[in-house]
Amino acid sequence: MSESLIENGETEIDTSETLDVNDGAPQEVASRPDFIPEKFWNAETNEVRIEGLAKSYAEMEKARGNVDGLKEQWDAERLAARPETPDAYVLPTNEVLDMEQMSSSPIISLWRQAAHEAALPQETFERVINEYAQAEIEGMQAKQAAELQKLGENASDRTTAVRLWAERTFKEGELLAVQRIATDADGVYALERIMGALSEGGVDLGVGEAASQDESYEEIQKLMQSKEYYDSSRRNPQVVQRVENWFKKNAGKK
Repeated sequence: MSESLIENGETEIDTSETLDVNDGAPQEVASRPDFIPEKFWNAETNEVRIEGLAKSYAEMEKARGNVDGLKEQWDAERLAARPETPDAYVLPTNEVLDMEQMSSSPIISLWRQAAHEAALPQETFERVINEYAQAEIEGMQAKQAAELQKLGENASDRTTAVRLWAERTFKEGELLAVQRIATDADGVYALERIMGALSEGGVDLGVGEAASQDESYEEIQKLMQSKEYYDSSRRNPQVVQRVENWFKKNAGKK
């Protein structure tokens, strides 16, 4: 006889095992968003620290206001330190360069304008001008050295002879013009030719005193090293004339 599925009209249900509806399902846990800094995230409650975030924002706004105020103050002090106009910048003195002539240079004019627009003080303007002047002097010295090299190993003696002759021959205004000629080797050559063509009495195509024609360069160099030649308080006109005559004889020889 088969076992009945129904006994006493009630159905027996086996409750020894129950089904857990959460088995196998992952638990959803809130995580910190990327745009929230870690210091403003409460890891225990998985919530944003609203109070800390708001306080930090308020402090940031306050700091930004302070920066704007400091910037305005700095701008006011910077503008107050500059001269009133570009032309009010004063050029420094220089023992080598003619600063009055330099003041008319377009470069100086442009620098004055740029310095004023940048609100630079006089000290900064002057420092840049001194650096520019030093570069100009070094360039002039390099050019002068190159021209002297063209005059040969006795270049110093030749330029000295031309200078002394010019000082004895020309007036102040004329002397300035002569000095402008002798800015390069070709100018010195030209003046040496003029020395050879002029004499105190007028034009002389000779070389002056014949006694100097047979003197060597070494003998002339010794004369130029004597105080009778280079010392203005003890200068001997005859010694100076002998030196000049020698260079007149060798005028323009490269």
